[in-house]
Amino acid sequence: MLKPLAGALVVVFGLFLARGTGCVRMYDEPLKIAYGRNLAGVYQLYVMDENGGTESALTTGTSFNNNPSWSADASKIVFISNRDGNYEIYSMDADGSGQTRLTDEPNADYLPTWSPCGSKISFYSNRALNLEVYVMNADGSNPVNLTNDPGADLAPSWSPDGKRIAFVSDRSGNQEVYVMNSDGSGVINLTNNAATDTMPSWSPDGGRIAFDRNGEIYVMNADGTAQTNITNTAAPSDESRPSWSPDGDFVVFSGQTVPGQRNIYTIRPDGTGRRALTSVIDDEDYPCFQGKPR
Repeated sequence: MLKPLAGALVVVFGLFLARGTGCVRMYDEPLKIAYGRNLAGVYQLYVMDENGGTESALTTGTSFNNNPSWSADASKIVFISNRDGNYEIYSMDADGSGQTRLTDEPNADYLPTWSPCGSKISFYSNRALNLEVYVMNADGSNPVNLTNDPGADLAPSWSPDGKRIAFVSDRSGNQEVYVMNSDGSGVINLTNNAATDTMPSWSPDGGRIAFDRNGEIYVMNADGTAQTNITNTAAPSDESRPSWSPDGDFVVFSGQTVPGQRNIYTIRPDGTGRRALTSVIDDEDYPCFQGKPR
């Protein structure tokens, strides 16, 4: 059945308005998680229940399909594919039907993410011959370069109110997490250290950001303070691609505890309750909770 997001303000006929946004957001119970699985060297998209059960394939074939992101109303998933010869952005219905190409560029587009209200999609691309963060309409029209910086800018993630975007940049000489307004103004550096910080993901209440640092999952306040390692896994761990559950109770991520085998895990944001959802030999990556764009 439909279930409200944490902080939901109004409930009308199973529709939920996320606090402060006016956006209708829905998800099923149990929650679904979309993710990519490497099958013989080619990633395909899968979906499973939040407990790791009822798994099904959304894409098939010989082309690469990965980087899923749910729309806030849980009806669609946006992703990348090279099925037409180049990495482009596609959307599909939540059951895998209606796969539609949204971008058509000679250079590659990566990591699309729905805005909280579903009218925009952020992504990063080298279409300007440099990696930059872009935003476009949900139908692929009107792409706008938000970063325009000589450094490599990538991995955008919307704040839950849609007013800000966290992203990664090496403009300081090292990959760090930054935040900017959704129009590209007001850039602020949140992390500043010798490690590699990447893949930020906003908590559904907007108060925290999860990210990965040198193969561990960290959580920090949205202003960059209180950076905390929540996985603390001994080598050869390699944990990355965090994404919050829509109620904020868990972070899902891709983790490698056996060399060559990457699986999907959940953990509480305080570092407790780590649980493996999958155990197959094939690599699995880029998990994303239904009801939370990323």
